Amino acid sequence: MTTTQSAQQRDTTETGERDAQGSASPWQFDKNYRNTEQVAAFMPAFLERFAELDPTLSFAYNDSFRGHVAGIEGPCEDTAIYLLQGRKRLLELESRVAQALADGFVEVTETAEPLKCSAVVHYGFYMDGDGWKEWHDVRLFPGRQWMTVLPKRARTHGHILVGGRVLVKV
Repeated sequence: MTTTQSAQQRDTTETGERDAQGSASPWQFDKNYRNTEQVAAFMPAFLERFAELDPTLSFAYNDSFRGHVAGIEGPCEDTAIYLLQGRKRLLELESRVAQALADGFVEVTETAEPLKCSAVVHYGFYMDGDGWKEWHDVRLFPGRQWMTVLPKRARTHGHILVGGRVLVKV
């Protein structure tokens, strides 16, 4: 093996294109942790394994999935599991938002005047959760770059809504 060949083999191993035996890996990481779509094909097997786990676990670690999801084996298996867990949370959030919209919530990007609401939801997805917060019987106030939620009968100690999205039920 020449120096060039060994350098090429080392480069492909680092990118996940080849496993320890030198054979092509079924899944290749595209170096984008926000792109959970790249593991969508493995979601059914991941969810099946997730259902087999002890329901009392507060969090399922990578060890619980290693070797149980066909197609992601190889040097990037932990990355695939991380992306699958993030995709699962993202799908759960999308379902939760769809349910809220079906229950009469509407998305609000700004408000010019204070708005009395029966409920306000503030959420935003990130890899460790969804940040879902919900308040009932509140007022929504405009701000310069954000909105504020004040509980009923309160004048101060509101909640500033920065980033994410806001759903309102009047």
